[in-house]
This record gives sequence, C-alpha cells and structure tokens, in this order.
Amino acid sequence: MTLIADTPQNVVADRPSLVDVDAYIASVEDRYVARGEIAPIWYLILAGGRSENAGIFDGDSRTRAKSDIGDSPFHPQARSKWDNVDYSDTRIMTRQELYQPLHKRIEFFTWRNAEVVARFEREVGDTYLRRIGEDHSFTQSLFYQLQQHGHLTVRQIEALQQQWQREDAKPVATPAPSGRTTVTGTVRSMRDETSRYGTVTKMLVQDATGFTTWGSVPNALEVQVGDKVQFDATIKPANDVTHSFFSRPTKAQSLEALSV
Repeated sequence: MTLIADTPQNVVADRPSLVDVDAYIASVEDRYVARGEIAPIWYLILAGGRSENAGIFDGDSRTRAKSDIGDSPFHPQARSKWDNVDYSDTRIMTRQELYQPLHKRIEFFTWRNAEVVARFEREVGDTYLRRIGEDHSFTQSLFYQLQQHGHLTVRQIEALQQQWQREDAKPVATPAPSGRTTVTGTVRSMRDETSRYGTVTKMLVQDATGFTTWGSVPNALEVQVGDKVQFDATIKPANDVTHSFFSRPTKAQSLEALSV
C-alpha cells in the first residue's frame, strides 16, 4: 500500500493525548530533588513551546538528558522550515506534537503513520538495536531513527514506501528443487574462481520461479550478467531453502541468442 497525503490512516478520536507541560517539568524536577540535586535549566524546556529553545544545547547536554530521563532536548525540525509545512498531509506531525517528549513523539508518529510502523515492527522488530558498527539495512536504520528522534520526514517515508513497493513487486521465492531439474532464468552475477585445477567462471542464476542456483558456466554458453539462460542440471539445495548449487549442466542454451 502506498501512503499519500490524503490516505486516511488516523481517526481524530484516537489521537494520543499531549503531555501537560507543567506536570512533565515537575516530574523531572522531582527526580533531581530525590537525589538531592538541582535540575539543569535545559530539562525545563523539554516539553511544550519551550522546546523551541532546545537548539542552544551542546552535544554533551543532549547526551546527558537522554541518559538520565530518556528524552533529549532535541528539536527534529528546523524552525526555518515551519513556514513551508503542508499540514493537509496527514503524515506530518504538527509543531505541537513535535514539541512533546520522545515517547509521545513516537505515539503521534505511529498514530499518523500506522501502516508504516506496523510494517516496521513486522519486518524489523528489535533488530534495529544491533551495534552501530554492524551493517544496518535501510529499513533498520530508519526504524532506529524513529526510535531515537520520534519521527521521520515525509521524504524518508516516501523513500521507504518506494523500497517496499519494489520488494513487494519481486516474485515470491520458492524453495529450490532437488535432483535433476531444468533451470530457466536470468544470470544475476558471475565470478572467476581459481583452484589448483585452474580458473573456472561461475554464475548465479535466478530461476523464473524465484529460487537461485550457483555453479560453473557450461562450456557451451557465452553469457553475461542479465542474460536469460536455460539448462538441465543436478540441483542441491543450500541451507537457505531458496538457494542451491548446480552441477553437471547439459543442454545449455542462451535464450538471448534464440530471440535474435
């Protein structure tokens, strides 16, 4: 499903409640009083209209705020952009919503973009919590950003939707067969591999039914990445049931050559 500006996703009656600014500030101050400390002034503008002053804080202050109470004095949208915001787009959080603490920003974004968050939770779950040094997918990185900042921009949402559209358009991969099989598909990649027996060119072929198979390019074939081929071979499934290895290919032919 592609979400556009007028896609109905939220019901006004279900809109999350706003945090009471004074009550929120009082709760923060109470945490410090209990420890015999004085709340830094930058805690006192984490909610409500006072958040527009959050830009004055340095990185250390923001880090300490997040570490201590789970909220960072960080405004996710530059004030210079407010004049150009089209609030008829129901995906966009209002200024008032963006001035809420982090957990409330996430609630408002979820309310406005329920389909996006539902797919995030389905496909990403808690894998976005992997160490920063590890490789994150595009979807994982955006879900991580949502958890850190409480919102995504419209451009990010649209980029995400475009990626999901491409993924949904791909054929559903079927388990690779086992035994002697006719493979008809597209060459996805090629690589030369050298051993004590010499150098052999191998290829990865994606069958029309979705599974992939890897093996040596038959001597009778002259192909390149992107070509469509057909051959008979013995297929051995890999640990990933949608992938396999082929051997003893026969009756190999390039379907590109036949179409000329």
